[in-house]
Amino acid sequence: MEMVIFLLLFVAVVLGFAVGVWRERNKYIGVNSKHPADQVWNRKHYLQGLNYLLDNKTDDAIDAFISAMEVNAETLETHLALGKVLRRRGELAGAVKIHENLLEKARLSRPEQHIVKLELAKDYLHSGLLDRAEILLKELIDVNLMDLRQRHEALERLLEVYRDMHEWVQAIDIADRLTEAKFAPNPDRWRVMQAQFCCELAEHHHQDPMARLKWIRNALRYDPNCVRASFMQADMEMQEGNITAAIASVKCVVQQNPHFIDEVLVPLQRFYSSTDISTDSNVQNSADDSSSASLRADLELLFAAHPSFFTLSALFTLIEHKEGVKPALLQLQHALPLVESFYQNQGIVANQAVRKCCTTQQLVKALLTKGNCDEDLLSVLQRLLEWPIEYKCRSCGFVGEQLHWLCPSCKHWATITRM
Repeated sequence: MEMVIFLLLFVAVVLGFAVGVWRERNKYIGVNSKHPADQVWNRKHYLQGLNYLLDNKTDDAIDAFISAMEVNAETLETHLALGKVLRRRGELAGAVKIHENLLEKARLSRPEQHIVKLELAKDYLHSGLLDRAEILLKELIDVNLMDLRQRHEALERLLEVYRDMHEWVQAIDIADRLTEAKFAPNPDRWRVMQAQFCCELAEHHHQDPMARLKWIRNALRYDPNCVRASFMQADMEMQEGNITAAIASVKCVVQQNPHFIDEVLVPLQRFYSSTDISTDSNVQNSADDSSSASLRADLELLFAAHPSFFTLSALFTLIEHKEGVKPALLQLQHALPLVESFYQNQGIVANQAVRKCCTTQQLVKALLTKGNCDEDLLSVLQRLLEWPIEYKCRSCGFVGEQLHWLCPSCKHWATITRM
């Protein structure tokens, strides 16, 4: 990859040199020609710059090229190509120098200045100079008669600035401008982001229930399928003692995004186990039985929709606790082929299914302790313990051990689910 970038940089410089030689030759032939000695001086600096580049002396090479190549509209593309390649290589100081030099010395038209300022703003953004990037981008998005594609890109970059600055309200406003634009491409993408920004604001107001609830509701208005908001709403309902509402909110996640069905299990079990406890033991036992029956019914529905090892594990644990290990093992042995068949229907072989799923330590230890399952089932369950829970980004393939709402790699929102 580095070699490809180097070749691109080399080609950009050579093309710039060719343009410069062609212009100098035309000037020499014309009335306003430069002296041939100036052409020799420019060639000398180009050759010196190429030597610096070959020696990996990027800063010296940039200085030599800037000295050799006249800054004007005709060499603008070469300068921009140099700046882009330097930025991709991580040579951010060099990219900034190229673009600042263009703004200081070149006699560019207003549209050309906009292009250079946008490139410079991207340099600042990649360098972490967010305040400088913000100033340039805010200036650009308010320019009259600016190219629509450039304005759209400037808005996108400003959204990235506010994301990195955790200025979520400003980010929501910029996303509004992106969705309101005529023929805006993929408006749902921005609404998904706005929902996540609202969730960030809800987390920020964790000590203010009214503000927290307001931002959660705003998130669901922007994106009715925002599972993060539903989980947060369920937690709020639970904190206020509204157990039925909490269960309903967390069950909504399954309809919003089936990929999060396994994430529903823990809060669902926690909510059902938190029913009001009566001082009368008979009433308490009756409530426990009712709660367990409701939980089992929900787990069976979830398993029918998505027969994963996680859901099966929760069912096994519940049945073993209420009825004993033998009924639990019967349920497990009956349901396990359904799990494997489900994954095979999705084009995943059994071994891959084992890699993509795991079960609770409680389930496996119970089976190993009781020893009431055949060797094939025992082998599968033993292998399940070897694979940790992992999450994968559907956008870039990033894999991690915890759920991130913002992918640490590609910076896309709500693209990570459990493998």
